[in-house]
Amino acid sequence: MFTALCFVVSLCCVSSVLCGDAPFQKAVEDAVKSSDVIHVDVVKANLPNFSYQANDMNYMGLKDCAISNMKVEKDKSKFQFDLVCPKIIITGHYEAKGSLLDQMVNGNGKMKITVDGYLYTVICNYEEKNDENNKPYIHIKDFEVKKESKGSIVFGLANLADGDAEKSEALFKYFNANWKKMEEVVRNPALDAVFAVFVENLNKNLKAMPVD
Repeated sequence: MFTALCFVVSLCCVSSVLCGDAPFQKAVEDAVKSSDVIHVDVVKANLPNFSYQANDMNYMGLKDCAISNMKVEKDKSKFQFDLVCPKIIITGHYEAKGSLLDQMVNGNGKMKITVDGYLYTVICNYEEKNDENNKPYIHIKDFEVKKESKGSIVFGLANLADGDAEKSEALFKYFNANWKKMEEVVRNPALDAVFAVFVENLNKNLKAMPVD
């Protein structure tokens, strides 16, 4: 299944109200720390021939991610950065049905997904706004997250075959033997929901640091 604490300070102005990368750097750093754990009540995904729902999902480990490659483009009202994460754990309850990697799934149970190494590139388009006191700040209006696994992933999914323990174990082994393909198929809906929460937190931090 959904982006270093290495900051490079720029000498150029980001906008008419913001010079240098420092406000972005501070806001991102604080958002990374404050967004662990990210909780998402429900994620629903309808993919070709396969659907799943994740309930009461917790995404853990963001506070240990390093931030790098901060890049601000004033002329495009855009900034981006990488999150290099050594370990991510995702827990919750799942429901799934359909054909996944050519295997029939009818599952419902607990999940624990352990990710050893992930790279997220977060690309944000921003606009300038004024707060209640007419002080300017930066607001992210939309974003994109590019995702790349850098290590192995273990999909801990209970009851993949509607109570058939033997078949469930066979599916568990098959999906983990093919973890990379599995991750590429299922990741986007869950990770997009996670990063929507992260960017919401990031926007709160940016608003709290208006720049004269």
